Amino acid sequence: MLIRLLRQFLSGLARSRVAPADYAAARAHALGLHREGKLAQAESAYRSILVRVPDDAVTLGLFGHCLLLQGRFAEAVDVLTRAVAGDPGAADALFNLAVAYKSQRAFAPALANLQKALELRPAFVEARLVAAEVCLAGGDYAGAEAQFRAALELQFDHLEANHNFGVFLYGCGRPAEAIECFRRAIAANPAFAPAHGYLVAVVSGAAGWPPAEIYREQRVWAARFAEALTPSSMHYANRPEKFRRLRIGYVSPDLCTHPIANFFEPLLERHDRAGYESFCYYTGRSTDPVNQRLRGLADGWIDCAELDDIALARQIQADRIDVLVDLSAHTKGHRLAVFARRPAPLQVSYLGYPTSTGIAAIDYRISDHQIDPDSADPYSAEKVLRLPATYYCFRHFGGLPQVGPLPALENGIVTFGSFNNLTKLDPDTLALWAQVLAAVPASRLFLKTRSLGDAQMQQQVAAHFSRRGIDEGRLMLRGWEAQTASHLAQYNNVDIALDPAHYNGATTTCEALLMGVPVVTRRGNTHMSRLGASLLTAAGLPEHIATNDEGFVALCVALAGDLAALQALRSRLRGQVCASALMDETGFVRAFEAAYRTIWVDWCERQV
Repeated sequence: MLIRLLRQFLSGLARSRVAPADYAAARAHALGLHREGKLAQAESAYRSILVRVPDDAVTLGLFGHCLLLQGRFAEAVDVLTRAVAGDPGAADALFNLAVAYKSQRAFAPALANLQKALELRPAFVEARLVAAEVCLAGGDYAGAEAQFRAALELQFDHLEANHNFGVFLYGCGRPAEAIECFRRAIAANPAFAPAHGYLVAVVSGAAGWPPAEIYREQRVWAARFAEALTPSSMHYANRPEKFRRLRIGYVSPDLCTHPIANFFEPLLERHDRAGYESFCYYTGRSTDPVNQRLRGLADGWIDCAELDDIALARQIQADRIDVLVDLSAHTKGHRLAVFARRPAPLQVSYLGYPTSTGIAAIDYRISDHQIDPDSADPYSAEKVLRLPATYYCFRHFGGLPQVGPLPALENGIVTFGSFNNLTKLDPDTLALWAQVLAAVPASRLFLKTRSLGDAQMQQQVAAHFSRRGIDEGRLMLRGWEAQTASHLAQYNNVDIALDPAHYNGATTTCEALLMGVPVVTRRGNTHMSRLGASLLTAAGLPEHIATNDEGFVALCVALAGDLAALQALRSRLRGQVCASALMDETGFVRAFEAAYRTIWVDWCERQV
C-alpha cells in the first residue's frame, strides 16, 4: 500500500508548490518513518509538510493512513476525506477512508468508498476483502460471498482471500468448502498459523473425518508451530511438596460474556482456597460485567493482551504457577505457543476445545468417559485425565423465563428445534433432521441463530430441506435475539431439541434442558460428536442418546408420539437438571481439584 502511495507522490512532484528537491526530501523522510512504524514521528513530519502545502492530496493520503494505523479513526476520516476531495481518483485513499469508516462501524459510507475504489481499480483484491467484511458486518451474506469470490477470481491463491473466505464458509455451515480454502491458504504460505489452526478446528467437527485423521492434522500443526519452541529441558523453582497449596493458572481470551464463562465460573468461584490459589491470565480485551465478576473471583488476575508469547511465558514462570490450564486450544485467540514453551511444570488442556491440541508439551487433557472412552487414547498427544462424572459443569447467568406448556398440546403440531450456530449445521446434520421431519409428517423445525437473520442464509437452509422433500413452509427460521431472556423464551415454542450430528451443542443443550426441552443426540466416533452424550448422561437423560441415524430418528418419533409423556418430562426437566451432576458445582470442583492433586503428587514423586 505504501509503495503505491509513494508512486503517487513521485508522479505528483511536478505539481507541487514546494521546490521538488525540498519536497521530495521532506516527504521521503516522513514516508521512511511511516514504513519503520515510527508513527508519531511520521505524523509530525507529515504535519510539517502540510503547513506548507495544506491541500496536497498525496501527503494527506499518507497522513490519513498514518492516523489509521494509530487507531485514530475519526481523525483519519477527516484527513482522508480531504485527500479524496483533492484527488478523487486516488483509489488507495478511498480504500483507507473506507477502512476508517468501517472501524467506526459506519458501514454505508465504508461500502460507498470501496465501490468507488473498485470502479477505479477493479483488480483491487484488498478492497474486495474489506467489502466482504463490511457486507458481513451488515448481515449481507450474499454480498460478502460475492466479494470473496470476486477476489479469488482475481487471484485464486491469495492467502488472505482464501483464509477469510474459509472462515466465512465455516460460519455458514459449509465445512468441506472451508477446508478447501484453508488448504489453499496453507499452500500459499505454510507458515501462516491462523489458516492451519482453523483447519484443525474445522476437521475436528466435520463429517467424514475419523479420529486418526483429525489427530494427524493436530500433530502436523504442532510439528509446524509448537515443537521447535519447546526447550529440551526446564528448571522450575516450584517446590515439589505433595500437599502444599497449589498455584493454578488459567489462560484464556474468553473470560467475559462467552459460553466458556458459563462452565468456568463455578470452578473459579468454588476452588478450595486453602488448597488452591487461582490466577487468570486474560488474553482478551473485553471488560463487560461477566469479566468484572470473574476478576473478583480469582486470587490473581493478569491482563495479558499486550504481552507477546515470550513475555507471557516469562510472567507465568515468574509467578511460579504449578499447573497451567489452557481454556481455548485451537479456538480464536489461543496462546498455544505459550504452552509450547513449558512455563509451568504441569500443563493441562480443558474446556474450550474437547479434543487433543496435538502438543506434546501439554501433559494432560481433562475429559470424561463419555467424550473420551479408552479407545480415544491413541489419538491424544496429552494423557487423558477423566473426571468421574462429567467434563462439564454448567451455570446459567441471570434469570430463566418460566417454562411454558408443551406447544404441541396447544397447536397440534410437534415442533423440533435447534438454536445452535450455523457452523454446526452441516449438510449431514440437515439431512438427518430432514429424515426426522419425514418420519413425523405433521411436524416442523424451528432453527434460530444469528446468521439466519439473513435472507440468503435462510434460502440456503431451505434449499437443503427442499432437496429432501421437506416443504419450506415446515421451517421456522429466525435470527438473533438481542436479550438473553427473549432468546431463552423462544424455547417455549419448541417441543423437542435436536443436537447437530458431528459438532454437538454445549451451551445450547444446557439451555434447552433448563427450559424444559428434551434434547436428542447421536453418539458419534469423535470427541465433538460425543459432547451431547456427556451432557445428557450428566443430566440423567441417557435414554435420549442414539448410536446411529436410525436410532436418532426413532427416538424423535417416539417422543413426538406421546405428548402426555413429553409434557410430564417438560414439567420436571428443569428441576431434574438443576439437581443433576451437570449442575453439581461443589462435586464437580472437588473432582477437578482431586485431579490436580493426583497429577501434582505424581510430578513430585518424579522429582526425587
